[in-house]
Amino acid sequence: MASFVTTLSKYCIKKPGKLLHIGANCGQEAKEYDTLGLKAWHIEAIPEVFSKLSENIAHLESQHAVCACLSSKEGEKIEFNIANNHGLSSSILPLGRHEYSYPTIQYVDTVSLTTETVDSLIRDGKIPFDIDFILIDAQGAEQMILEGAKQLLSTGKIAGLLIETAVEALYEGGSTYLEVGAFLKQFDLHLCHASFNNAGWTDALYAKPYWLTAISEIKVSGENIAPRAKLMQSSTYGSYPALTTFTGIRTGGFAFHTNLEYGPWIKLEFNSRQSFHEILVFNRIDAAQERSANLDVLISPDNLTWDLIHENTETFGGIDGMPLRISRRGLSAQYILFRLRDENYLHLDSIEVYA
Repeated sequence: MASFVTTLSKYCIKKPGKLLHIGANCGQEAKEYDTLGLKAWHIEAIPEVFSKLSENIAHLESQHAVCACLSSKEGEKIEFNIANNHGLSSSILPLGRHEYSYPTIQYVDTVSLTTETVDSLIRDGKIPFDIDFILIDAQGAEQMILEGAKQLLSTGKIAGLLIETAVEALYEGGSTYLEVGAFLKQFDLHLCHASFNNAGWTDALYAKPYWLTAISEIKVSGENIAPRAKLMQSSTYGSYPALTTFTGIRTGGFAFHTNLEYGPWIKLEFNSRQSFHEILVFNRIDAAQERSANLDVLISPDNLTWDLIHENTETFGGIDGMPLRISRRGLSAQYILFRLRDENYLHLDSIEVYA
């Protein structure tokens, strides 16, 4: 799961606030979600497995269990297939190619279930309406489940989905990553990461547009006074020289780079106290954007007393149109400090201060 969060940061996808995990089995990921501060709703179809799921996550206040067999339509009576590997390969669908790729896994039982949809779960108050990330591990039924989530997907609130899918369907009648991608495209969600194994399946990440087609227009008001300030930074990395001023030129790379240290910082010093109303911080977008997520912004009239004006908690972008924007009327300072709250490298593209 930690690598999952790192992958999200790579594509400037913010860490989920509310995650929907469909096909949760016994809740193997629940403890990691809780540790990472993720609120999650775990959906499991098989009543017997759901009982274990509920027991496993009962002590985790941020984790919630829901028993539901999800599909494209609600109210359909089906026979759900139970697999002999603790239910992990159980599915609405026949085994299909899965039988040849994994010959030791067989269906050994069925259970009669009535289907529901993601949208009906929201309607009935079983899961929240403001889910912002979906994880699906549904053994070939991915497209069917997505068909039943059109209302949620249409809200535009979903930042990304991590979906177990295949090049060629593993289950009879199952969907492929191309079919899933074609369906999600109508909601402006696109494939951004997939690594297939030798059985032809993968956990594919789909997200809002993450590529840079042109330097995005970024609205600003007033004059950028940052080029007037002298710069100081906590350290310099390797042979990279210390940056002396922010010129106002944005590149998408890094203009300065500190060493790995606790609380690395860069500070702007003006000749006198300046009044301003907005600060724009442009992250590098070529790599490692997540390193700047824990950025504090402080101001001071005298380099002695400091006021915290922003405490950042999420990955942000830059020339892709998603810089960190701090807007507040009536700010004034001679010094502005940008500092991380953890042990890390600090490297930014540009900082702009508007008066």
